[in-house]
Amino acid sequence: MNKLRFGTYLAPNILPVYEAITKEVGRRLRIETELVVETSYESCQKDENEVCFVCSLPYVTFERLGISPTVPVAAPVLIGSRYCGQPVYYSDVIVHQDSPFQSFLDLWGQSWAYNEPLSHSGYGILRAIIYCA
Repeated sequence: MNKLRFGTYLAPNILPVYEAITKEVGRRLRIETELVVETSYESCQKDENEVCFVCSLPYVTFERLGISPTVPVAAPVLIGSRYCGQPVYYSDVIVHQDSPFQSFLDLWGQSWAYNEPLSHSGYGILRAIIYCA
């Protein structure tokens, strides 16, 4: 193996963390590493990267389809009181401060955007809430 290839499928605001992990793994293993910012889950399905930073929803989806290119090894534990020291997900719905919308019920029948359909926190959780309402 000439280079250990990492791929990230997650939000770019945390890219510096994935870059630091990629570099540190390379340093400790004494091997060249590369971090690729992926734009499609096709490379994940084809198992093109040795390490992937991916949301849990694509992993579960691939498993259900009989595609098992990955083995989960870690989940982030974010800093902040809302996380209680646990690797948990939250979905935040953001509206303008002057918006009349104060709850999910207020959003019923309205149009709104989500980040992408394989995001657990940005789509999956919200979809489940809407379908259960």
